[in-house]
Amino acid sequence: MRLPVVTRRSHAALLIAAALAAPATASAEYPERTVKIVAPFEAGGTVDAVARFLASRLNVKWWVPVIVENRPGAGNIVGASAVAQAQPDGYTLLFANSSISVNPSLYKSLPYDAAKDLAPVVFLVGLAQRAAGAEGARRHHAAAAHRTREITQAADDLRVGG
Repeated sequence: MRLPVVTRRSHAALLIAAALAAPATASAEYPERTVKIVAPFEAGGTVDAVARFLASRLNVKWWVPVIVENRPGAGNIVGASAVAQAQPDGYTLLFANSSISVNPSLYKSLPYDAAKDLAPVVFLVGLAQRAAGAEGARRHHAAAAHRTREITQAADDLRVGG
């Protein structure tokens, strides 16, 4: 059996591959300290519950504390402003909803510029729909459509009766 010949070129390629495969010791991995999720909603609601569930899962995955801080008020502007003013190091996250894109059209001025001061990380609704699967998404959409028809009918009944 013939052993491969180690040339200077193959030795250099091996060292480069090993260096790329090895974790960098000079830079720490994210996260290395507590991560704060700002939920711009009241504590105890659905969004708060989802944010706390997410925090508990990230805590287990990352092995660092992940906390939820509720900062409700002014159509989510209070919480979004707190995140926009935080150090842009990835340790303060905003658990936002569509208000983050709607508020600029509703208010003449905001204490932050969502496009410049905030960066999207993940779109959770899409993840939730994928986790529920196609059948779960169909059931959700069917229930929403049914509920919309009920609300529309109730509004029509009020107009006719009132």
